[in-house]
Amino acid sequence: FRQAVAAGARQLASNVPELNFEEAEREAYRAWADPRELPYEAQEAFDASAASAVANRRGSDASAAAEPPAPSTTTLALRAVAAFRAANGGLPPLCGSVPDMHADTKSFVALQQIYAERARLDLGAVAVHFDALVRAARGSAPTADDGKLLELVCKHVRDVRRVATRSLADELAAPDLGEAAMTLFEVDDESLKPQAPVCWYAALRAADRFFVKRGRWPGVVDAELEADTAAVADELRAFVSEAGAADAFGDALSEKHAAEIARFGAAELHAVAAVVGGVASQEAVKVIAKQYTPVNHTYLFNGIAATGAVFEV
Repeated sequence: FRQAVAAGARQLASNVPELNFEEAEREAYRAWADPRELPYEAQEAFDASAASAVANRRGSDASAAAEPPAPSTTTLALRAVAAFRAANGGLPPLCGSVPDMHADTKSFVALQQIYAERARLDLGAVAVHFDALVRAARGSAPTADDGKLLELVCKHVRDVRRVATRSLADELAAPDLGEAAMTLFEVDDESLKPQAPVCWYAALRAADRFFVKRGRWPGVVDAELEADTAAVADELRAFVSEAGAADAFGDALSEKHAAEIARFGAAELHAVAAVVGGVASQEAVKVIAKQYTPVNHTYLFNGIAATGAVFEV
């Protein structure tokens, strides 16, 4: 097929290649890609919305007194799209946008109009399912804001993501530190491993354990600095051992981390606070606006080496 596309290009007298044919040959794989398939992350979101629907039905059947939680507008929009796909051979609604390409203006505008019209019709079909789902869940018609959200989901159906984080209580009670520590194997230079953010995550958790037992942060009393360092080192070893990650950390984690934690005495530097605060506000906006993918789920910034990382712990 690629050869057939390339063979259609003319040999111009100017020896300038026909860019639209080169582009068509390069993007030819799209012609045989299954349009019913969604990226793994998007399909995961649809599967989760379907699973919650089944769970809600079981909950309502089991006990009339225990009403299942009302599904969110986003969940209902995903279920409406799923109903559309089921009625259309698995095809998702068309997003309506046409990627930029080499073409004459008239043909490109005509193609845009064709795609936009089909996307409008698909959105209307999804809206029928959405209306029924919203009325069943809330007893009222969808609002204008609901309609805007549905349009957004249909437009970006292949970019939908489901982010389900562990709670802070779960992280503190049983951190999944082993997988996070495996990131150390991605650092080739052994001398850089001690500054890997995951090492400082473990050190900060050791400081938390110190605080819970003593009611103060290590290093805040100058006369106790040496004793605090030894205590933090003990908590650090205990923490990584209890989390089953001692072998993964290996020699990357040492008493030097405990000594630094005690030395800085719970100080809060304005420069580091500005970076972490900026990241936190950025992620909050993502969650509130429900656009873009927020971090999942613990972000750590190492001001010493000016590095940061996200861990699912």
